[in-house]
Amino acid sequence: MYQVSKTFKISYAHRLLNHPGKCKYLHGHNTRIVVTYQSPTLNDFGMVMDFDDISKAVKPILDQLDHSTILQITDPLYTLLQEGTVEHPRIVECSYPPTAEVLATWLADKLFPKPYQVDWWETDDNCGTWMRQ
Repeated sequence: MYQVSKTFKISYAHRLLNHPGKCKYLHGHNTRIVVTYQSPTLNDFGMVMDFDDISKAVKPILDQLDHSTILQITDPLYTLLQEGTVEHPRIVECSYPPTAEVLATWLADKLFPKPYQVDWWETDDNCGTWMRQ
């Protein structure tokens, strides 16, 4: 089995509304995202997938999240910002708490072709992973 991975970096803010610790407060991350594709064979160029093709698939999606605030749609702050009470043009809604695991899944669901794995490094020490079964 062959694998190829490409790393992307974005910055975003979020909060986990019902979290018992400090993650319930609005805070930001400079995150590293690793997208991995896998294949039992290599293409005619000796690759699983060209790195440039991975960038073309991933970057437009991540551009939606870069320097945005990602909030669960049930978060009162989401409603407040959507009403325009406070100017914030880059709000991204999330149906679930915007954890690293949820965001890795969100990205994987939007990618075609579907990756083998997405690692969402919220910090240098903390990673949420989505992996194809």
